[in-house]
Amino acid sequence: MNVKRIMPLLGIMILCAFGTQGALAQDQGNENVSIMLMPESAEVMLNETTDIAVILETAPQGLAGFNLTITIEDPAIGEIVDLNFSDWAFSPENGSLPADSVWAQALDPEGLAGESNITLCTATVRGDAEGMSAITVTPETIEGVNGTLYNATVVPGELNVTGKSPTPAGLAAEFEADMTAGVVPLNVTFTDLSTGNVTTWAWDFGDGTNSTEQDPVHTYEEGGIYTVSLTVSDETNETDTMVREDYIMVSGGPAPPVGPAAEFEADTTEGEAPLNVTFTDLSTGNVTTWAWDFGDGTNSTEQNPVHTYGDDGVYTVSLTISDETNETDTMVKEDYINVSGVAPPPVGPAAEFEADTTEGEAPLNVTFTDLSTGNVTAWAWDFGDGTNSTEQSPVHTYDEGGIYTVSLTVSDEMNETDTMVKEGYINVSEVMPVGISFRPSTTSVRVGNTTDLDIVLASAEEGLAGYSLNLSVSDPAAANITAITFPDWAGFNETSLFPNSTAWMEAVDLDDAVRANATEVVLGTVTLEGVRAGTAELQVEVRVMDADGGAVLDPPTTPASITITPPPPFPGYENASTDPNGDGKYEDVNGNGIIDYDDVVVFFTDMQWIEENNLVAIFDFNNNGELDYDDVATLAMMV
Repeated sequence: MNVKRIMPLLGIMILCAFGTQGALAQDQGNENVSIMLMPESAEVMLNETTDIAVILETAPQGLAGFNLTITIEDPAIGEIVDLNFSDWAFSPENGSLPADSVWAQALDPEGLAGESNITLCTATVRGDAEGMSAITVTPETIEGVNGTLYNATVVPGELNVTGKSPTPAGLAAEFEADMTAGVVPLNVTFTDLSTGNVTTWAWDFGDGTNSTEQDPVHTYEEGGIYTVSLTVSDETNETDTMVREDYIMVSGGPAPPVGPAAEFEADTTEGEAPLNVTFTDLSTGNVTTWAWDFGDGTNSTEQNPVHTYGDDGVYTVSLTISDETNETDTMVKEDYINVSGVAPPPVGPAAEFEADTTEGEAPLNVTFTDLSTGNVTAWAWDFGDGTNSTEQSPVHTYDEGGIYTVSLTVSDEMNETDTMVKEGYINVSEVMPVGISFRPSTTSVRVGNTTDLDIVLASAEEGLAGYSLNLSVSDPAAANITAITFPDWAGFNETSLFPNSTAWMEAVDLDDAVRANATEVVLGTVTLEGVRAGTAELQVEVRVMDADGGAVLDPPTTPASITITPPPPFPGYENASTDPNGDGKYEDVNGNGIIDYDDVVVFFTDMQWIEENNLVAIFDFNNNGELDYDDVATLAMMV
């Protein structure tokens, strides 16, 4: 017999034995809850391990037990090597380890888990190959103490396995904890693993407390997820800091107060007039007042009123409740009472959809299929990345990594609408750049303004001795290079003159700052100025690049995509200014397509507005680098 399949029945037997109010004698219905992984994005170096906690964010009816499966979707990336349960877990069991997928189950007969931030279990995961894999949790049973079966929505996580980092020289902060998850009060022993001649330690436990001991013991008194940092220093006052994000996960804190929740039912919902209906209040919470609206112009403040409908019709009923703190909640049941067999109004549209794929690397092509019901005549899609569609079943390309929420709103010929929202539905991973690229890879700049892009070498396996690069803008009329700056380590650095649509830059690593296996090396920062609305690429070419030792490097290069947007319209005008003769100066100030006297008046009136919006460069008609009255005269001579 598969042990994990009998957990719900075993939970009933144990909970009844502990006298939990006859808790599971009767199923009380389903409630929606959320399960998440912490950290959501776990990083681990090759052949090392990290802990990932499975956390139930809230359990309004408490927790009787759980039965779930944890899976690493790409078995080549990593493996689950150990599984630990919280102290409250009774009779915990799990599948064989190590494994790429493992089931886990446990009970909570004494109600020790609490009602929020409950750590169900913690998986220890080893990195087996460089790369990234999704980590999913499949909940088979999550059960409350009163028999409630929770419908669990799972937020998937990811495992990112990276190569070994070179051993740091000199002072390097490092530490570990004897445990990273548990219930309050949680005692954690931190062990200093720093290297170098450390003389002082400064701990930040993430809950507002600190310590200067080398190996402190700290007690977390409240539930939460805590980031821990250690800063060490030596006798020369050199310092180094190690920060572990979301390192300690503590559950069992006090549950947030639950306000009233309105609910009701009727003994009958249809019949001939006069129709007597008994309404029964099913609300939860410490309710003190009731306000009924029967939909036919009459009301009641009784808890369980009896109401007579004297006329034919279809009636919407609502109940508003409040407690002693004046917290309120309302339940509305549309078209709930149907008197004398009047047919209910036609059912409106119901939005629904699915995607042929929900995760992958950018660019990711996704085909969305409309599954809506009803006489749908219009579709409005929101793909979550700022783009939309009105097609019934569109195909959309996600160009950048991220987690996207998708929504579909449908309407029928009566303009009735319905919306389906799927939170975090599409998960797109970013393709790691190679060679030399720009960061950001896509950007926009307004005409007359500037933007900065870093030139980044993805990896330098043999270190870096020096380099010489050529830069160019694909459309010289759209943008200019106005400056290039270098990192602090770049010696003998030189550039060509600016501004120009092409430039060269060169530098030498005199102090051997960029060593073997360095990654994400910033070679310099390029400043671009928008000249004319349009699009262009910023391209980079390697003239010369040498590794430490003299080996010639020829990394591939990836251009950046630049969008140059027009200047904003002047105050009181709808159209943006234009550049009629293509000289980079926007003489058509009012945006009507010609140079006229109104342009001179608008320009003179709004000179301060031009300066405030950093647009001097495109309205400096006399090319002296300033905005002055001679620019007004120069523009007037063009009319």
